[in-house]
Amino acid sequence: MGLIIKWDITYKCNLYCKHCINSDFLNNRVDELKTSEIINIIDKISKCVPIDYMHILGGEPTFREDFIKITDYLDELKIKFGFNTNGLNINKSKFRKLLLNKSLNNIVISLEGPIAEINNKIRGKNVFDIVVRNVKSLVEFKKENKLEHLSLTINTVVSSLNYDYIIDMVDFCVDLGVQELNLLALIPSGNATDDMMITDEQELELVKNIAIKYAETKDKIEISPKFARPIVKDYCKQILDLDFPRTTHACGAGTNFAFINNLGQLAPCDKFLYEYIKKEDRDIYSIRDRDYFSVWSEEIFNIPYKLTEGVDFYKKYKPCNECKYLKAECYPCFIPHSEEEEVQVKQCMKYFELLNKEQEAY
Repeated sequence: MGLIIKWDITYKCNLYCKHCINSDFLNNRVDELKTSEIINIIDKISKCVPIDYMHILGGEPTFREDFIKITDYLDELKIKFGFNTNGLNINKSKFRKLLLNKSLNNIVISLEGPIAEINNKIRGKNVFDIVVRNVKSLVEFKKENKLEHLSLTINTVVSSLNYDYIIDMVDFCVDLGVQELNLLALIPSGNATDDMMITDEQELELVKNIAIKYAETKDKIEISPKFARPIVKDYCKQILDLDFPRTTHACGAGTNFAFINNLGQLAPCDKFLYEYIKKEDRDIYSIRDRDYFSVWSEEIFNIPYKLTEGVDFYKKYKPCNECKYLKAECYPCFIPHSEEEEVQVKQCMKYFELLNKEQEAY
């Protein structure tokens, strides 16, 4: 098994979305990695360990003038990659060479609703029509060039701002012709606030409606409800008598997954880097000047492995310690809870309570 890398390659961006978790870093490009440094880092890592896949994010990664050069180099090394984009800058005429790159596996485009009013309220004025036009152009280009290996995915963050339009997004994405719709959980960080999160009641209603829509569209599009945990499948099957799309909550931080930011700082994950490591200490973990293994052998990369693979760690997680999906399809994040005596994963508790009531009724 090789390494999967998530790389925030730049924090330059032309939007300031209401749910952006990187808002504190946007357009702060002081000492950002140069092209030669990015190439050098790719070399350092690939010579030490196979890179199975690299996903490039930002900011807006396509805003780097050297983006094509970097992706060409990944193709030269036969490293599969994908990237996130807000869709404003990506079109078939400007990025024809990139789209024909044989190592490009996935383009993830952000849209927050099926109509301009909702999307633009979250992502910015007058962006919806441009993004939709560019997505249609990508779909057309994919068909024309028979790029079967390339997946086009729409990312939608589920929030109180677009909750009423999530099911309509499924039909909208089917009509667009993309292969997948990712429904992401809102993370109350950066620009996003707690009041933007959906309520428990709204989540239960949304889960039910997604299950119904899944039955209608499963042969047309892949729905990935990443805002939900695997236990939701049991709730839908046993209480609603409905199938729910496959959902996982997995993390390979410190094992087969690594995060790199625009300064070349390497960490088990982005959350770990920005919440666990003090700002003044982050340069210790830079692979700008240090070799890959000297950074990877630092103790921080042992912490997640020791915790999540330890016998007792998840015993304090409730209801995880009773869940069949634990360490199979679900690995709860260890960072906020590693020092606590007991942890209640509230998102899952409600489903366990509903399932237990159902069993007691029989």
